[in-house]
Amino acid sequence: MVVGAGASQEVDLPTGYELKKQIAETLKTQPEGIHQQYICKNQLIEEALRQIFRKQADHQQRNINSYHSACQKISDAMPLAASIDNFIDAHREDTEITTCGKLAIAHCILHAESKSKMRVNNQNANNTINFQGLDKTWYSSFFRLIVEGCQLKDIPERLSKIAIITFNYDRCIEHYLHHSFQNYYHIQPAHATELLADLKIYHPYGYLGPLPLEISSAINFGGSATFGGSATNHQLISIAQGLKTFTEGTNEEHSDIIEIRSTIRSAKRVVFLGFAFAEQNLELLYGSNKPATALSSPVYATAHGLSDSDTQVIKKDLHDISGHQPPNIHIRNDLTCAGLLREYGRSLKIR
Repeated sequence: MVVGAGASQEVDLPTGYELKKQIAETLKTQPEGIHQQYICKNQLIEEALRQIFRKQADHQQRNINSYHSACQKISDAMPLAASIDNFIDAHREDTEITTCGKLAIAHCILHAESKSKMRVNNQNANNTINFQGLDKTWYSSFFRLIVEGCQLKDIPERLSKIAIITFNYDRCIEHYLHHSFQNYYHIQPAHATELLADLKIYHPYGYLGPLPLEISSAINFGGSATFGGSATNHQLISIAQGLKTFTEGTNEEHSDIIEIRSTIRSAKRVVFLGFAFAEQNLELLYGSNKPATALSSPVYATAHGLSDSDTQVIKKDLHDISGHQPPNIHIRNDLTCAGLLREYGRSLKIR
């Protein structure tokens, strides 16, 4: 299962277009003090930049204004960029732009988690997510595919048959499944954590980091302990350091790209949810050279909102780069992610 930003949109996470608008606002600068020096309007990012600068100032001749300038450059350029990822990659040699861009991504996605349909209402006595509010999303459909006809003791084997490659920075999948297993099988959080260890989830461009269910010192879903606040500047820096550009994500020595390609080529079925089929992401998944042998595995994909002509181009591009055969490629521009899983529920049944 390959997951893109359109999939997280079902629970109110931003698409790539929405994210770049948020980042443009987050990284705006404003004058401060008697000298009217420009600083980042976002206090948390400004604090993070000052911390980064203090650590570098001892051994590098830099002025913190170069970071503020980078913030404004990113903000000004967002209307022209295909995405924040594209912009950072275009300026991959500029460490200030890379740093500021990654900090903004971390801040915006953490904030989006805290405001999403996945958030845990701290006034909820059960301390869990609102499953009723998520019933029509693909997360719910996916969970039903996992547990259909499956006893608790058989879940590890069922999960071992699934691999998820998500291009999103959020932790919605991990968060949702952890709460869902507890609710469905009436098990403790620690047991749900053990179950998730059998599900392989790849984040080729990094993510906000593990949830506390994996590492006790990790950052809660949405940022703070109450799921409504934000991370500290120290946490924001740590998250940003774990995010990857296009170039970093395809570095064979410092990524899972070889394992990802092996996984997708050996899959019996491939599902694309909310994936934009950007050329560089297709190359990350399949490599730049078309395989010598055709792939017989069927493909089920969303292209929600795209024209029929663009959908046909995507189908051809996918065939050309992957080797999947056209009769086996089912790309639907009339279905949401949840709709696709419902439409092809029998074909996607996990056996």
